[in-house]
Amino acid sequence: MRLLDETASWHPRLLEIGNEECIGTRSRAAYEHYVERFLTLYDAIHPVYPDMAFINAAWWRPDEPATMEYVFRALDGKADFWDYHPWTETPEQAQQAEAVIGQMRQLFTTWNPHTTMRCAILEENGNTHDMTRALAHAVMLGVVRRSAGFVPLDSPANALQPWKQNDNGWDQGQIFFDASRTWMQPPYYTQQMASAHHQPLLVKADITADSLDVTVTRSRRSSERRDVLAQSMPNRRTKQAQNRTCSSYALQPMEQREQKSLLILPSRDRGRRSRDRGRPKVSREGGRAELNTTNDTLVIHVVNMASVPRRIPLSLSGFGRVTSMKAVTLSGEASGGTPKVNMPDAPLRFVPEERTMKPTDVLTVRANSYTVFVLAASAP
Repeated sequence: MRLLDETASWHPRLLEIGNEECIGTRSRAAYEHYVERFLTLYDAIHPVYPDMAFINAAWWRPDEPATMEYVFRALDGKADFWDYHPWTETPEQAQQAEAVIGQMRQLFTTWNPHTTMRCAILEENGNTHDMTRALAHAVMLGVVRRSAGFVPLDSPANALQPWKQNDNGWDQGQIFFDASRTWMQPPYYTQQMASAHHQPLLVKADITADSLDVTVTRSRRSSERRDVLAQSMPNRRTKQAQNRTCSSYALQPMEQREQKSLLILPSRDRGRRSRDRGRPKVSREGGRAELNTTNDTLVIHVVNMASVPRRIPLSLSGFGRVTSMKAVTLSGEASGGTPKVNMPDAPLRFVPEERTMKPTDVLTVRANSYTVFVLAASAP
């Protein structure tokens, strides 16, 4: 309570009780003990700080549904979020987290169809900070967007890392520093790209191409303006708490609009590597997109996990005439050879590149890359 009083001027809004509780045991008694301690602290803090959102730190075990249900029912209505820490060292591992999050959502609504509890990812974990990890984080951000608001908080570990201090394990800093310099690692730039091009509305997208992760968002028209932070907090929050602004990408909600759709349909070539005279061919996926809105900005996030470039033909319907396009790309060989990281003597080896494009119906993405395409259109 003293710490909360000392930080009250900073308006803290989120409080996690513990961290990775019961990670080392499946014991029901251990989870019961955590619930007891959570409720004790909640009952002491909530009356004094009624605007505070609480986070449940019990280790999520989808293979222990009975224990998870016990924790959920004990904390439902008190804990606003359940913290989930996926292992996301590779893009494939990040993709697997989508099924876990979907199961969590299904279980929550089965246990209480009217629950306001959601998932928070306060740690994406791994042992690396290279280009592979950057692509994994880009995929994880796509997973978060596609949750359509069920996961309104996502934070990769770790933020800061002193040079040569964590290189014996848990080597996952985003910002490195020594006595005189700071420099950023590839996952930092993934986060920067996503944050700089955030749009609040999720566009439904379907794609079945191999080694390709795609999410699509769009801008909110003036008639749709609303307090996005209020959308990310449970309804029981006060108006004062809801109206605070937030600049962090991780706290922005993604709203599903079922009447909007973007379909990217694969051609017979599913992105498999082929060779002609010893050189890789560019693989192709065909697509059609339909968006029933006008005067919008459409943002397409594409993670190409393949070691060959890709070409994605698009057919936009109902989006109006595309007047401008740009692409921001972070790319580089993701495996083999020397570590794919930024070094003190080469701090800009892996950084995003931005280019302005002429409007086109074919999107080209590099091998081992994360690309953000930004399309602006006039009324059709």
